[in-house]
Amino acid sequence: MNSFLTPEKAKIWPEFPTENGKIDIIIEFFNKIYGIELKSFTNESAYKNAVKQAAHYALQLRLDTIVLVFFVDFIDDKNRQKFELKHTDKNTGVIVETIFIECEN
Repeated sequence: MNSFLTPEKAKIWPEFPTENGKIDIIIEFFNKIYGIELKSFTNESAYKNAVKQAAHYALQLRLDTIVLVFFVDFIDDKNRQKFELKHTDKNTGVIVETIFIECEN
């Protein structure tokens, strides 16, 4: 099996410290840095705060884009269209791409 996340191709750092907390995962792949923040979806207010937090983490790491992954028990198409977006943070210019992963019980 050929995996792109093998040590020869990618470096992975979990819980990478930033100035105001820690981003969950940093991946370096072919000399490009990717940031991933992980959250459990609870409500819209927490969602908005998580988007701001992820943008701030990306700014600290000098990333143009960060991926914010929300784990949720269930998400219908209407809410996926409402929440699974690319946000451009007004203060930082960072793009926060939100993705929902459904976790079935």
